[in-house]
Amino acid sequence: MSRYFTLYLEDYSASPLCPGTKKYYVNKQELTEFLKAIEYTEENSMVSISQKAVNSIEQTVITLNEYQWEHINTWGFLYMMKAQKIIAEQILLKIKNKYYRCVKPTFTGLQYSTEKTDWIPIGNNLWGFPNIFEIKGDQHRYRLYVIAQEYTSIEEARADMSDTSKIILKSVCGDVFGDG
Repeated sequence: MSRYFTLYLEDYSASPLCPGTKKYYVNKQELTEFLKAIEYTEENSMVSISQKAVNSIEQTVITLNEYQWEHINTWGFLYMMKAQKIIAEQILLKIKNKYYRCVKPTFTGLQYSTEKTDWIPIGNNLWGFPNIFEIKGDQHRYRLYVIAQEYTSIEEARADMSDTSKIILKSVCGDVFGDG
């Protein structure tokens, strides 16, 4: 069982008309690495950290090969997404009387297309929160855990943790495209 801190960052996928924050979860080491990556100082802070830690109930890793999915952005526009490989680290958290399945994926060969374009590699074209992805070659490693789904039943949450058809990447894609 590991302890995770709640991190609140500006939500780049929200409409500029309704700005807000988005919750992420990190352990102490991930928090240190992320704050270093964004060159955090109290003077330039876009980050709020809750000092109250939560414990993970369960951790799993699932691998998806040649995976495709759809992402609809804030404005209702459809992006087709695909990756040669996704290694999705997941944690299950209990906060009050609810359970949260959180995901932290690493993508290999991440690409997108629209109705008007062929497949385009993501590369460094990220419009979400700065440095939320660590990029090495064609790999995009998401640095933080983000809520994929909320549950009232621990049994349902545990079942979804190992079911590759239940992977949800909407919150992660919001950090790829921002509000675009």
